Amino acid sequence: MRMSIMRQGRSLLFRDVANFIKREESSKGLYELKPEFYQHFNPFFYHYQKTDQSKAEETQRKRKRLAKEDQALPPPEPPEFTKTFQPIIHLLDCDVMIHLMTTVLSRTRSRSHGSAESHLEKVFHLIGLALYEEIRQSKNEAGSDFEFIKKATTQSTNNGDSLYSLLETLVQQTADITLHDAQKDMLIWTLQLFKTVKHNENEVSTSVDSLDLSLLHSKAEAEKEKEQKRKEQAEARRARIMYQMSQLQKKFISQNANLFEETSSELNRSQSDMDISQPISTDQHVAIGHRQGALSSVLLETQTCILCQEEQQIKHDEQAMVMSGFIQRSSVLSKCQRWPIENKDSYDPLFMSPDLFLGAYTSTCGHMMHADCWQRYFDSLVAKQRRRLYRLQSISYNLNKGEYLCPLCETLSNTVIPLVPPPAYLTAANQREHTEASTLSFNEWLDAMQKTVTASTKNSEDSDNEDDFLLQPCPLPSIAKMLTESVAANLQKVYDYVLDDPNGHFEESICQMLKKYSSDIYSVTLDVLVNPDDPRFPIMTWSGAAYTIQVIEQQLRKGCKPLFGALTSRQNDALKSLIRLAAVSSQINNTDIVKQHCLKLLSALITKEQKLKEVPHILDIDMFHLLTQLVVASPILFFDGQWPTINTVSSGGVSDLHLVHLVLSAHLVQIMLMANPSRQDQSMEVEGERECKLLKIFNEVRTMAGCDRQGESQAQSQAQSQSCNVTEWWVVNHVTKACLPFLRCCAILFHFITGINPPAQLQECNIDEFVSLCTYLSLPTDLSDLFNMGENYHQLVASWCTNEEVKKLLVSVLPAGAGHGGNLKCLSNPLEVNHLLHLPDDYMELINAMASFKCPQSDGDESRAPTMCLICGTMLCSQSYCCQTELDGGETVGAATAHAQTCGVGTGIFLRVRECKILLLTGITKGCFHSPPYIDDYGETDQGLRRGNPLHLCPERYKNLQNLWFSHSIPEEISRSLEHNASLMAIEWQRF
Repeated sequence: MRMSIMRQGRSLLFRDVANFIKREESSKGLYELKPEFYQHFNPFFYHYQKTDQSKAEETQRKRKRLAKEDQALPPPEPPEFTKTFQPIIHLLDCDVMIHLMTTVLSRTRSRSHGSAESHLEKVFHLIGLALYEEIRQSKNEAGSDFEFIKKATTQSTNNGDSLYSLLETLVQQTADITLHDAQKDMLIWTLQLFKTVKHNENEVSTSVDSLDLSLLHSKAEAEKEKEQKRKEQAEARRARIMYQMSQLQKKFISQNANLFEETSSELNRSQSDMDISQPISTDQHVAIGHRQGALSSVLLETQTCILCQEEQQIKHDEQAMVMSGFIQRSSVLSKCQRWPIENKDSYDPLFMSPDLFLGAYTSTCGHMMHADCWQRYFDSLVAKQRRRLYRLQSISYNLNKGEYLCPLCETLSNTVIPLVPPPAYLTAANQREHTEASTLSFNEWLDAMQKTVTASTKNSEDSDNEDDFLLQPCPLPSIAKMLTESVAANLQKVYDYVLDDPNGHFEESICQMLKKYSSDIYSVTLDVLVNPDDPRFPIMTWSGAAYTIQVIEQQLRKGCKPLFGALTSRQNDALKSLIRLAAVSSQINNTDIVKQHCLKLLSALITKEQKLKEVPHILDIDMFHLLTQLVVASPILFFDGQWPTINTVSSGGVSDLHLVHLVLSAHLVQIMLMANPSRQDQSMEVEGERECKLLKIFNEVRTMAGCDRQGESQAQSQAQSQSCNVTEWWVVNHVTKACLPFLRCCAILFHFITGINPPAQLQECNIDEFVSLCTYLSLPTDLSDLFNMGENYHQLVASWCTNEEVKKLLVSVLPAGAGHGGNLKCLSNPLEVNHLLHLPDDYMELINAMASFKCPQSDGDESRAPTMCLICGTMLCSQSYCCQTELDGGETVGAATAHAQTCGVGTGIFLRVRECKILLLTGITKGCFHSPPYIDDYGETDQGLRRGNPLHLCPERYKNLQNLWFSHSIPEEISRSLEHNASLMAIEWQRF
């Protein structure tokens, strides 16, 4: 009670002398002094620290500058001492103090090396205090023995100058002495007050001495005006010279127009193929297909090692260079909790589920090193850790798991990402020529791929291998015999480059780093020991690149940022390196395994009769993961050899265009089947041929899949048709909006594969980006054109819709009288961006809600530390022995740590309600506390609820917390907290 009264008293006192101001909602509020108390400002207030003093002086001088006042900061008049402490004032008029003051002024006048600005400012301040005391003592009727004026005017230094005469000399020599404006104004104020007190006047004297001082002040003002005029003249002269130079440049350009155009084109070509921060003025912005934009030249990057400072060009036959990276399991895109996997050894990650329940996200700080330099650095960390005592070892990173801190920025890392040249540089010179010469249509390519999968499946059935997971690839010459002569010739032109053998392979150190990254992402994602012979080994590299693209695309979409104009340098480096790495990952994998994966991926879409039981139906596949894996694996499909060459990478050719066409068509069928027409907006209808065609396809697809409820009576069907009449506008709007995330991810993928710059519309905020994406990906803007591909393609679409598993799934989510899609939120398109739990604005609501929470492991006992998961909203009894859980590995952990293993696949973010703290956890043994999003009226948090002020939710702070979670920055935040706060190391985080 007493503390509360004291806090209220202090608050009232503050409001008497200052105004409380908050610049931003999320920032702390500050008290600003009221104008009537400016005269009481003391620059040498004894509670000031050095930084506080500097900020206070700067604030006051800025205020005076805006008010066009002098820059002097005179001391306020001090209160009178009591009788007991009255002798203290004689410190100001003692001989030692007078000598110190005159010495400082004398050194300033002579510009001695021993002079200092801080000493001079303190002398002015002390003289002001002494003069104030002289005025007070002169009013004392009983008389006083305070003799500052007498000693300051009569006592002289070795040169015969008194303190008063030194002040006068400094005023007269202000032009010769280096003093800033505030010191000059303070000098004038001090001398003016000195003269006033000397003549025993309470106001400013009108004597000759005072007039002389005003003349000196006017002289100083004249010097300031002269200096300002000189600056204005210099600025005008500079502007005149710049204008003349601009006119000369324009004249030169007009006289040499042809030369300027050639230079401009050269500059555009010299721009980095990955530079996406500046708008591009070229005309061709098509990434794939026959109309692919031409690359006049491919520039190789030159990077500097942060350890040895040597520069090196990134080439396939040079020493390997790597970049610090951090791989972590992620579920930020998932709507369902399905971790942990029941059987990790038999889990097949080839087909990603559409709810994206588990992925591998890779981030990087962008700092690059030679592979040898990094290896020596990591070995030194291991040796240093072995020499340390166990209690002194750092817990911010775990060397046993391959973790380390970046040598430059100390960002948490657990892998290295090898740098490889652009795929356009690795592609053989004749590959583009073969692609452009080929006239292979989509139907011809589809027929060839169907025959390839069928023949490979037959080979697998005829072989003695009983493992259904593997297929026996059929060679290209055998496939060509099944096709017509013209189709076989076009197919040979598309894939002829893989038969050439230029004996081009990556340097051994690059291959070793490729294997290391593949091993790291394999072990981290699946949580198993590394097994290079596992057929799943190459899949994780492909899947990790696709998942990282999807996360970054959702980050940009969540922040309403342009697709290519707002990528940070870290995001750009991560995307560029991961996509290039996935494209060349076949260099370290057996081609037979890559071919088998490619055939299995193709069989999910192009096989009319499903024979492989491991292949899921189209509603159980994430199409962008499927496309990414096909793009990086398909160049190996017809390669004749065990270890591929460097030119067997994707180039954005005709085959890639047909893959995009096929996978996008399957994705559109997904969207149509999972659509919910009952929620359509009837406020707008647009008629047209395009809309009618797409509506017809929409109805046909849903009819083939049984979405028309054939089991219902005719009356029920008619009643529902009237209540849910699908309009053309709704179909076009829904399908276009739902496929945008897929197209955006495709644009990112092929931009970093081909190096073709995107159009300017994708580098700035554009509401309608659909047309620009279709142009960049060489797709028709009318999506109905994708389905006009003949009878064979129509039968393929029908096989997707009439699949028995698809019908069963649709029936399970179509209860009678209910709208479609109600039970499959995680399969709706577009996939909504996840957010943290919605919190109430008033913190008291949370506290009241937690009052009824009981420990689930005890008989109604109240939980001591109720903790809420901000991802799913589950309430937990944290940091309590009663709710400890044993994990699969045998570790005993607290409720929050155990929940983080399932809800966030190892990473958790919790709110400790009774303490108003954010708890961040990663792994089992690492965590930290973070400032909560709840603040009081002063903009400050109250961790521990010690002050008891009412708290409310700050949207800006909570948004930053959501960005911390969605950007996968929690492990890095924990590592930095543990590294810089030794007290956190003693906490047993696994007990939370």
